Amino acid sequence: IGYPTGVSANDKHVLAISSNGTLQKYARRDGKLLKEWPNLRGLTGAVELPSGDLLLAQSGALVRVEANNGRT
Repeated sequence: IGYPTGVSANDKHVLAISSNGTLQKYARRDGKLLKEWPNLRGLTGAVELPSGDLLLAQSGALVRVEANNGRT
């Protein structure tokens, strides 16, 4: 990630947001990149919920991304 603008973490993962709207999920244990979501325009925050779902603050709204990649 070039320039992180936001970071959150739980026991298992670290989420990092870049200035270009990319969200990256890392394993906290070894720092390995696990998943990347590019082009999330307006992304200002992200939290991983206990279920594995993500809660995103994006363009003035809260968006829930289900662990299986669907949005609700």
